[in-house]
Amino acid sequence: MLAPKDRTLLLESLRPPPGFHLDAAVSTTYSLDLMALLVAPLAFTFFDWEGDDGQPTKDPNALLEALRRHVDRIHVFCQAGQIVVPKTYRLLFGYLESSVHEVRAVRDGGVFHPKVWIVRYVDDGEPPQYRLLCASRNLTFDRSWDTLLVLDGVVGKGATKKNEPLSRFIRSLQEMAVQELTDNTKNTLAELASELGYVEFQLPEHIEDIEFWPIGLPGEQDVWPFPDSADQGLVIAPFVAKSTLSRLNISGEQTLVSRVDELEAINPDQIGDYEIFALSEGADIEQEEGAEPDGGSDTASLLSGLHAKLFAFDDSGIGRVWTGSANATNAAFHQNVEFLVEMRGQSKHMGVEAILCPQQKGISVLRDLLEPFSPDVEGGADSTQQALENLLLRLRRFVVDLELVVHAEKSEENLFDIRLSSTKHPDLPDAEFDLQCWPLTLRQEAGAQRLTSDGGWSSSFSSVSFEGLTTFFAFEGRVSVNGRSGACRFVLNLPSQGFPENRRQRLLRYMLKDQQQLMRYLFLLLGEEGALSLSEISGSSRYAGTGNGGFHADIPMLEALVKALERAPEKIDQVAHLVTDLQNTEEGRALLPEQFEQIWRPLWEAREELSRRGG
Repeated sequence: MLAPKDRTLLLESLRPPPGFHLDAAVSTTYSLDLMALLVAPLAFTFFDWEGDDGQPTKDPNALLEALRRHVDRIHVFCQAGQIVVPKTYRLLFGYLESSVHEVRAVRDGGVFHPKVWIVRYVDDGEPPQYRLLCASRNLTFDRSWDTLLVLDGVVGKGATKKNEPLSRFIRSLQEMAVQELTDNTKNTLAELASELGYVEFQLPEHIEDIEFWPIGLPGEQDVWPFPDSADQGLVIAPFVAKSTLSRLNISGEQTLVSRVDELEAINPDQIGDYEIFALSEGADIEQEEGAEPDGGSDTASLLSGLHAKLFAFDDSGIGRVWTGSANATNAAFHQNVEFLVEMRGQSKHMGVEAILCPQQKGISVLRDLLEPFSPDVEGGADSTQQALENLLLRLRRFVVDLELVVHAEKSEENLFDIRLSSTKHPDLPDAEFDLQCWPLTLRQEAGAQRLTSDGGWSSSFSSVSFEGLTTFFAFEGRVSVNGRSGACRFVLNLPSQGFPENRRQRLLRYMLKDQQQLMRYLFLLLGEEGALSLSEISGSSRYAGTGNGGFHADIPMLEALVKALERAPEKIDQVAHLVTDLQNTEEGRALLPEQFEQIWRPLWEAREELSRRGG
C-alpha cells in the first residue's frame, strides 16, 4: 500500500469506461490553474493523443474540440481568490468562464479545501456509471507526493444511506457559491446529488468498507471522524498543529510524517511520543505555483515534496485509513470545508502496518522515501513574515468580498469600454496597500490599472477588443510590514453585464484563423483515433488548403466524410455542431469555403436519414 512507484495521473483516472462517454462532472479544489482545467476535457475525448512524457497534448485544435464537446458538462468549484494567474493567456480560456465557480467557506477564517471529482458516464441502454476521485492535490500542475483514491460505481435500484454524506456535500456547493449559479449548474448538482443515493461503489481490493466524511458544510457541527483509541497510529500531512497532533495521539505507537519546516516549528515534547519522519532529500520535488497553505499563508509560499494527507489507525487487527484534503490542523476540523474518505480492512493489508511495512529488496515502499527527523537549533518563528502573510490573506479576501461586477459598453466597431465596480463595502484591511487589476486577456505591463475607491471601488479599461473581453480578471496586491514587502496575485471570475451574447461562437472564428486551419480542424474531428497524428494534421499540406487559404476540390475531405459516415457517424454530428456554430456569425460564414458546402450538404442529409432509421 502506498508504493511510491505505483503512480497514477489524474487525467488517466478520468478516462471513461469502454463504450461510455461523459455526461456530467463536478470538481472541487482549493487552488485552480486554468491551464490544468483547459487540458482536463482531453481525458474525455483525446486521451490517446499525448506527448512522450505521458502528459496530454496542448495542441490548440485538440484542446478546442475537447472544450467544445465537454466544457458545458464540467463544473469546477474553487476557493474564491485562489485561481492562479497564468504565465500566458489563451483565447481558449474564454470557454472556461461558465465552468468555473468560486466559493467561500461559511465559517470565519476558513477556506474551501476539498479535492474531489464526481463524474457521471452514460451509454445508451446501460445504467449510468459513476467515478469518485478523492485526492490530496489541487487542480494544478503541482509536482509533489500526493494520494488519489478512485472508486467506480453503478446506479442501482435501491437507495443506500452510506452515500448520503456525499449527496449532502454536492448539494452544499450551491449554498457556498459567491455568484448565483446558472440553471444548468444547479440542475446538474441536484441530479447528481439525487442519483448518488443509488450508486453502488465497488470496493478496491482488501477494502471491506468505506465511509464518506464531508467537513465544515453549511449548518453542520464540527466533525471528528477518528477513534478514541488504537494500537498504532499514523499521521501524514504537510501542515500540522500541535493541538491537533495531541488529539490524534491515541495509541502507544504514533508516527508522524510531515515537512521539515512544519516539524521545526513544533516542540516534540508538546505532542507526545511520536516517532517523527520527513521526506528524504532524494524524494523531494520542487513545487510549482498553485500549492495551497492550510490556514493563512500566501500561495507565494510554495510547497516542496510532501502534499499527501492521510490518517491511519490499527486496532485489534483492523486497519482504518482516512485520505483526502484535511491536514492535521485546527483549521481543517474547525474552520475549513474538507472531504475525507475512510477505508476499513485487515491491518496486514491496509492501515499503519501495511503503510509502514519494512523496507524490502526489490519492492518500493513508503519507508524508502523517509528519514528520521532531527530538529536543528531552535530559531523561532519569523513574526514579521507571518504578519505579512496574514495581511496578504486579508487583502485577498477583501477583494473577493467587494463582489466586483464587469460592465462592458461598445465604443466602436469591435471595441468596448470596460468598467469594474464593487457591489459590497467590506471593512478595509488595517494597513496601507496598493491594488492593481487587469483583464486576463491583457498583459499586466500594458493593461494594469489601479483599483481605487471613490464612493465605491472601481477601475476602467478603454478600447478593449472583442477578443479581449473576459470575465477573468487578474489582481495584484502589495503591502509592507516592518519594512518587508510582499505581494499576492490571483484571478477572479466575475459576473458580467453588456457582453455580446454570441461571444463563444465569435471566439471560435478568432481561433480558426483561416480556411487552412479550419480544414486541419475538420480532419482532426474526422480522423480515426491513432490513425492520424496531430503533427500530421498540423504540418502536412495534404490536409490543408492552398497557400493563400483557399480550398482544393481534390483535398480528400469527401473521402474522410464518407468514411466517418460509414464507420463512426457520430463524428459527422461533431462536424455539424462546428458548421452550425460558424454559420451563426458573419465571420464564421466567411470562413467556410463555398466548395465545402457542395461536399457537406449531401453528407449531412445522408446522416439525417440514417438517424431517422435509427442508425
